Amino acid sequence: MLARLTRDLPLFLRRPTTVSDAGTRLRHELAAREQRLLELCDQHIFSDPDNPFALLLRAAGCERGDVAVLVREEGVEGALRHLASS
Repeated sequence: MLARLTRDLPLFLRRPTTVSDAGTRLRHELAAREQRLLELCDQHIFSDPDNPFALLLRAAGCERGDVAVLVREEGVEGALRHLASS
């Protein structure tokens, strides 16, 4: 980690982020949260039937489409809260 910091720090210092740039990036990241969560679930959970989370979701009767509906209707936090309470 220290090697990465010393490698990347000079570039970071040459291209400082403005408040406007940071705000734009934050809005973009927030807008993409739901899609990124679903992609993460697809790549790491639903693509592997032996994944412990996949097993738990299947045992609860929850499939990928159910997670997508939850995320769309409840948002990321609401969907995760709902899944955690199930």
